[in-house]
Amino acid sequence: MLPCQESRPLPEQQLDKQEGELPTQHTEVQDAVDPRAIRPNRRRGQRLWRPTLEQLDCLEAFYRTNDYAPNRIPVITEMVSQYGHVEKCQVYYWFNKRRSRDMRRAIFLKQVELQQQLQQ
Repeated sequence: MLPCQESRPLPEQQLDKQEGELPTQHTEVQDAVDPRAIRPNRRRGQRLWRPTLEQLDCLEAFYRTNDYAPNRIPVITEMVSQYGHVEKCQVYYWFNKRRSRDMRRAIFLKQVELQQQLQQ
């Protein structure tokens, strides 16, 4: 049985165990679902990259100086990997997502500013 398929006790069973009584006959029925069927592009056990604080500081420094051109990604990856495992694609996508968030934030702030000017 895979770890994701272990049956977990229902709340009633947990209460029964706390009171020292035998568990009730309620059981949780789980279908045998392959986790890869839900997310077929992800390898089993692979998790999202969560940069450490040191890695974030390094990435933020490059972002603030606008020094993150695609041809610089291997160099940046090498510097960031001093603080933990990271791949080029993860660094590349981090910069794309950060730029996208900043652009959305700027658009939102501009809309708020225009609404405030219209209200005056």
